[in-house]
Amino acid sequence: HSFHYKIAKIIHKYGSNLYLTSKNELQSKKLATTIRNIAFQDKEVGRVFITEDSPDWWTEAINSTGYYLCEYFVRLFDKNHKNSYTKLEKLNEFFLPFLENKSYSAQMGKTTLAHFLSFFYSVSEEWTSQNILPLFDWTVDKTSALQSWQAFLYKPQWIRPLYDNLIFLHEKTFIHFKEI
Repeated sequence: HSFHYKIAKIIHKYGSNLYLTSKNELQSKKLATTIRNIAFQDKEVGRVFITEDSPDWWTEAINSTGYYLCEYFVRLFDKNHKNSYTKLEKLNEFFLPFLENKSYSAQMGKTTLAHFLSFFYSVSEEWTSQNILPLFDWTVDKTSALQSWQAFLYKPQWIRPLYDNLIFLHEKTFIHFKEI
């Protein structure tokens, strides 16, 4: 557990240097994917900042392997793939594993994806509507919704095209105030 966390943190810290050339990108992406796959199999849970009285999911996320790996893939995608013809393929390759896996690291990666909601929506409205917006829906999963709203509202970027979708999901939050 501590090793993949430290390696993910290093990948995150030096990420921009790791994909300056296509060879470096290929190798660093391979390393990040390998670490992600190992982290997704880890049964140990970090949970340093989560208590029943104060569920601070964003602080928990930013101190996790899932955050560092997801942030690395977001920056790699932003720098090298967001305007390419293969952007949907890369969105799926980089981020679907976080959405499909049930591990703690994947859960923290999903929370990180929610933080970047506006970025993803500006890249592909359809992909984001199918994959990230459901994380904010209380009727789908209450824990995921709480995590996603905390992550997004840490530094929200309300963009006009996203507004109608978000306001609908935000209205669903009000009936859950007693549970938070």
